[in-house]
Amino acid sequence: MKIRTSHLLPGATLAVALMLSACAGSSSVAGTASVAPAAASSDTSAASAVTVALADNATLGQIVVDSKGLTLYGFTDDTTSPNGTSTCNDACAAAWPALVVDPSFAAPAGFDAALFTTFQRADGSTQLKFGKWPLYYYAGDGAPGDINGQGVGTKWFAIGADATLIKEAPSAAPAEPLVGVAQVGAFGNILVGANGLTLYGFTADVDGVPTCVDACANAWPALISADGTVTAPAGIDAALLTTVDRPDGSKQLKFGKWPLYFYTGDGAAGETNGQGVGTKWFVIGTDATLIKGDAATEAATEPTTETTEAAAPVVDAPTVGLAVVRNLGEVMVGANGHTLYAFTNDTQTSTACVDACADAWPPLLVAGDYTISPDLVTSGVTLLDRPDGTKQLVMGAWPLYYYAGDGAPGEANGQGVGDKWYAVSALCKLVKTAA
Repeated sequence: MKIRTSHLLPGATLAVALMLSACAGSSSVAGTASVAPAAASSDTSAASAVTVALADNATLGQIVVDSKGLTLYGFTDDTTSPNGTSTCNDACAAAWPALVVDPSFAAPAGFDAALFTTFQRADGSTQLKFGKWPLYYYAGDGAPGDINGQGVGTKWFAIGADATLIKEAPSAAPAEPLVGVAQVGAFGNILVGANGLTLYGFTADVDGVPTCVDACANAWPALISADGTVTAPAGIDAALLTTVDRPDGSKQLKFGKWPLYFYTGDGAAGETNGQGVGTKWFVIGTDATLIKGDAATEAATEPTTETTEAAAPVVDAPTVGLAVVRNLGEVMVGANGHTLYAFTNDTQTSTACVDACADAWPPLLVAGDYTISPDLVTSGVTLLDRPDGTKQLVMGAWPLYYYAGDGAPGEANGQGVGDKWYAVSALCKLVKTAA
């Protein structure tokens, strides 16, 4: 189990002085990570190698996938685009990366070539379209065969060989019950979905009204009851499990006063990478209270506007270290081994990624003392005051972020997203190689 992607290491032993010299460091490797397939890249060389195929899925039947076997999806909101192009941009595209191809893309054998077209996205990349559907990945899918994006928000669906959306719900996530209870690490028994993925509450949902919509909901999909009914599993009080109306008219499950959400950064049962993100997202105990620390006894009461520190990862690792990630070489990683990224819209003293953007790209937050790898002790290190009052770590000229679509160390699914997000080298330079 990975602990989380929000990161504080108070009381660490090697405190780093601020405003040191420009980035430098040795070439020794602080850690070597395992490799997982990246969902998408806007790099031209990577795009030229992308193709599509048909795969038999045990739940949905034959669906369209990419050349690595990752599921491709259509977005029902794209039918509102007057020219049939994508309506999923910016923060939405962080959770649902477009399938980017070379403009000369040719339909593979087994498909009707007339169904394939391409169009230019706002960032200049070329997105593939199948029938009337622009094609996307889902950041929450970590491996071939995953269909975690199926039915999200009742707007995202896998696509069949005839270029129509497949709207049947996955059999792996039965309609009733939609929730369960699982023992997860030091949290004890917490609420999970029928698929075993952790459920979260959002402290901004005052009085039980869901406030995570639109771009936010792409990173934090709501747990929806298709027919508005709920069945409580063993281990929780049935009176606490209800539904609440979302702005789009769908019925979101609610436990106690907390509307329930998944997190796209969780790729498997038992993961809690959403815990403490933005100091607003927390797992939920069986008594319907938010658990704001690593111990099940630390529960939330009423939502407040005060900033609450997320609990520190239980790891003996520097806040920023180095690891070899895919073919990016040696790049910066967090204490949990996850790849760190920089956003080209940022400056050394200001962040352009807030609100819904920060849900998909959680900033690397620090408080008090913190540590970095001995290989980075001569780096230029500063702290950035974010609009919510938290402190974000800056290496060289770059404020650092995680990506919600990275589910494990060694993944770099955020690399090149929107031609604006890149891993950072030991010399504090952006690495623009395709992952």
